[in-house]
Amino acid sequence: MKLSQIRRTGAAAGVLALMAGVGYYGSDLAAALPQPGALPEAPQTFTLPAAPVALTCPDPLPASSGSAVELMPGIAGSTSSWAEEGEQRGLAVAACAAPAAEHWLVGGASTAGQTATITLSNPGARPASVTLEVYGVTGQLALGSRSLIPIAPGQAVTVPLDAIAPEQSRLAVHATARGSLVTATLASTSLAGTTADGVELIGSSANLSNSLVLAGLRSDGQGIGDPTAPTVRLLSPTVDAVAQFTVIGLGGAVDIPGLNPVTLKAGVPADVSLGGIEPGEYAVIVSANHPIVGAGRWTRATGNAHDSAWLPATSPATSSSALLAAGLQAALVIAAPADATAPITGTVSGRLDLGFELTPDGIVVLDVPFDAAPGLLTVAADAPIVWGLAVSAAHDPGLVAGLAPSSIELITGVVTVQQTSVR
Repeated sequence: MKLSQIRRTGAAAGVLALMAGVGYYGSDLAAALPQPGALPEAPQTFTLPAAPVALTCPDPLPASSGSAVELMPGIAGSTSSWAEEGEQRGLAVAACAAPAAEHWLVGGASTAGQTATITLSNPGARPASVTLEVYGVTGQLALGSRSLIPIAPGQAVTVPLDAIAPEQSRLAVHATARGSLVTATLASTSLAGTTADGVELIGSSANLSNSLVLAGLRSDGQGIGDPTAPTVRLLSPTVDAVAQFTVIGLGGAVDIPGLNPVTLKAGVPADVSLGGIEPGEYAVIVSANHPIVGAGRWTRATGNAHDSAWLPATSPATSSSALLAAGLQAALVIAAPADATAPITGTVSGRLDLGFELTPDGIVVLDVPFDAAPGLLTVAADAPIVWGLAVSAAHDPGLVAGLAPSSIELITGVVTVQQTSVR
């Protein structure tokens, strides 16, 4: 497998987008690049045009392959791959993010039939040392020397959680880096016997906070007690905490009997079911008396097969973007943070072009239709907001994923493209 490494070396304006798939989009850029199948081993410099273009990775990325697509600051993009049959059936989508010193990855499991693999990538010029803290059903797990992961410059390392943290039905991981900033992604696959039960790529959740917002969860009307009902996973790492949920649909706040309050045991990830709500898109606001991290999951059943979508909590922002790959459609869900007190106005540009007004106790839901080309979505507002995408494949709505936006600045200008080995 290869790590596609994109470095900004020149002036800013416009967009360079990188996605998984086959072929290149954007004739101006494609004319300068090598044929699909391999990026250059030696650094090559390209000047991007002012109009948005998208570069597609040579190889699709199976969620558990250990491959990675990483973008340096100044570039927007996503990775997307899907399989229509077999044990890997599912849609996996994740935003490309800037390297950081700290990551919280919330999701996945390591019990029988489940795999969870973390990919840590160091796109910098200095070695990185990453420390992993893994939380499971018994609390923080003792990893010993296996918690220390060295990563050479320009390299990526995969860590199978089912090897270092086996038999955990709920997982959350804290990764901290020294020496160089890194990116982190969790790939999760699930089997029910020999039937595919979900494939996901899970990006970093917002850092510890006393409140979090998940915008873009979806219900297909699953009842209370249904294991495929929408679920929120929460972790209070160091102390017991009490959390309060507000679930918001298009009609406003939704009452779920017996939901509140939720008690969180220190260091133990908790799954909170939202079974019993009507079909549709939702935002969930969670407030706690101690800092928490979290992510949401929703599932779609097609016959005996399931596919699931993990959506990490994101920090409120006044402007952020997401790249939706060709052949995908989505519901865009916009919500206000817990401390919002006044209506918020904003705009959606790119694949959609319209304005919106958001009340503190409501959500905005917009359909993003299928397109044969990749499409950038940018949401901007006059106050911080949270948004996300409930994604499905246009040719098979049973393939689903969650996609959170990135606040990475978009550019054109001069970039250098290079390929290095992933070990």
